[in-house]
Amino acid sequence: MKPLRSAFGAPLRELLARRVELLGAHLAVDPARLSPPPGRQPSATARDDEIVLIRETPAVLTSMLHDAGVRPGRVGAADVLTAVEVFRRFAAVAVDDAASPEQDGDGVLAEYGTFTFDGVREFRADLTRQVIEADDEDAMWQLHCTFHWSPGADTEALGSGTLWSFGMPLDEFFAAARALPGWAWALAGAPAPRRLTIELDEV
Repeated sequence: MKPLRSAFGAPLRELLARRVELLGAHLAVDPARLSPPPGRQPSATARDDEIVLIRETPAVLTSMLHDAGVRPGRVGAADVLTAVEVFRRFAAVAVDDAASPEQDGDGVLAEYGTFTFDGVREFRADLTRQVIEADDEDAMWQLHCTFHWSPGADTEALGSGTLWSFGMPLDEFFAAARALPGWAWALAGAPAPRRLTIELDEV
């Protein structure tokens, strides 16, 4: 089993070096480019009979966000809480070709911190769903839902932190994630983020 990987810090530089492009384009912002295979539409309601595959998860999450009035790109301050609630529901959607949570094959990471990427320093609050392919334990994917802010003295003072969902019921995990200092700041009247990105990476 591969070790757990953080979305930030040194592991992220390695992750970004292996960033994959799906459907012939980067999966960062444009929902119109997140098309499912012909004849199939992702579900925003997670019906029991819905089949969702790892490579479809960006489209599923984007659809659920759209239904809640949130679109990747420029977002408002109130969209942060909405996106967290949507991600909580998304985390309960079964992924057909992923290993089970009991096998540590499907889990959620909450993370925050101020970092420099590509010469740009920014504060990020991120929810990541990490899944491992059921038929290949070396194939690990991370779907990131990341809010970006310009840094300031208040965000620098927050430091950084991470929390994994493994071994916790999802409701308990999300309650604890919202209490993390960086996420508590983001949810308690922080300025509007610069942007929201949705990205799927193979680790």
